[in-house]
Amino acid sequence: MRKWLILMAAGALSVLLTGCMGAVPIDQRMLVQAVGIDWQEGQYQVTLQIFSPARKEGESAGQEVCSAAGEDLAECMRGIRLETGQELFLGNCRLVILSEPAASERTAEVVDYLLSDHELRPGTPLYLTEGEAAELLESPELPAEQLSEMMRSAAEAGLCPDSTLLTVVRSLESLGSTAALGRIEAGEAGGVQASGAVLLGPVGTAELTPEQWRGVSYFSGDSRQLEYTLDYKGGKLYTNIAPVQSRLTGGENPGELAFYLSVECTIQEYSGGTLNWDSAEVASVRAVAEQAVRRELEQGFAALRTAGADVICALETMEKFQPDFCRGRTPEAIFGSLVLRPEVQVNITALGAGAQASA
Repeated sequence: MRKWLILMAAGALSVLLTGCMGAVPIDQRMLVQAVGIDWQEGQYQVTLQIFSPARKEGESAGQEVCSAAGEDLAECMRGIRLETGQELFLGNCRLVILSEPAASERTAEVVDYLLSDHELRPGTPLYLTEGEAAELLESPELPAEQLSEMMRSAAEAGLCPDSTLLTVVRSLESLGSTAALGRIEAGEAGGVQASGAVLLGPVGTAELTPEQWRGVSYFSGDSRQLEYTLDYKGGKLYTNIAPVQSRLTGGENPGELAFYLSVECTIQEYSGGTLNWDSAEVASVRAVAEQAVRRELEQGFAALRTAGADVICALETMEKFQPDFCRGRTPEAIFGSLVLRPEVQVNITALGAGAQASA
């Protein structure tokens, strides 16, 4: 009897242990490395950069490009599948590039479609270009891996935001409803370069230079270390400046926003001569670094006010600390009345190789 029970249990388990009926063989899949989305003449143009394995002995792997146009993104993807006879796999996609028309006119539709694909990771980098996204992906000298690494390095240097599908969606759904996307453009010599940031908000788009974005990044709470090259007494101070602590709070007067920033400054090297690192020299170097940070803060804040872009959730802060002032006023009026009063503290922890500072 026990033997029959074991056989019946094994038979029941064998029914449950079925294979993946919907599996697609690897030779029938298209491994998508990058997605480009353009909006031209009232329809989408989708360009996919596909990983192309070596097909013959002696050949090296590379990439191919497929594209299709349609009234919606699903139609474009379906057109590529029908043309190639293969299924798309987006699980290894390294970046998505949107043209400005696609981002400004179809932001929610594009992002919703991308996030609805279960294979596409929410952390996939998302960038914007003023030209055509297809142009950036069609160059055989610019594989998706290289584009992704270049933009990642630019974000670490503070030249553009580290934007992903998830960060963009969260920003658009926040009170400020403004998202910051890294901007990627074709270079003069045929390459590409990071070109600051584009802000997408309720009132449209606004462009920030790399210098303006670096100032804005302080407001957004980015704590990464940034590299500066500062002119000083005919030479150059190679400096690392890292925000240590920042906070937004209501000011003393109605409609005032106070931004406090604590900065650690490390002087790595000075080229152009020898400095006498006495107390006066240290104070002078500290003043140069402080002015550089303050200048970028002011430039970034001015750019935000001009664009009406609230990437720092200033409205939420104002409603929390100044509810009486915000009552009855529109978000545009509240944001336009904000005043920046930064407090920048620079602590020099290193003076360069062999330098000795006096007390």
